[in-house]
Amino acid sequence: MLPPTHREAIRAIFLRRRPEYTTRDAAQLLRMTLGDFLVWIETGVLDIEVRRKRRQLGGPRHALIPWKELASAAMLRWTVVQIHDALGSDADGALPRLLWPVELRAVRLPAYQVRLLETLAQNSGVTVEEYVYTALLGVEAAASHAEIESMLPGFTEAVQFPNV
Repeated sequence: MLPPTHREAIRAIFLRRRPEYTTRDAAQLLRMTLGDFLVWIETGVLDIEVRRKRRQLGGPRHALIPWKELASAAMLRWTVVQIHDALGSDADGALPRLLWPVELRAVRLPAYQVRLLETLAQNSGVTVEEYVYTALLGVEAAASHAEIESMLPGFTEAVQFPNV
């Protein structure tokens, strides 16, 4: 369960969009320190091209981050399930349909695979759901998007959100 401040930050990012944000505002919305956010940019975790800077009423210049980049950072910061849950009934208008979480039922696996998932998730400090989500991102990255899009229309929009 996300803290209320994180839920409100997610709602601000996805429901009260602005064209651009200062790095300070972006870090605050992501509930990160400015230093940690800048490390994400400098190390390439976020592929953000800072196009210009703005002076704020005689103060220092702040780099400007487009909304799409902030939303991409939010998708790294929180899982899609956490984002969807924070958006509640407003998620329908904010996220592509194929990003809406659905429950996967009746998946049967050997006990050792279930225990393996539980152990790896625990060692990573996340839930099994979060661990499987992250692991599937690797499968997604290795897949041929064009081929899957032909079988599953909307796949590319979901995978590339918010950069579609």
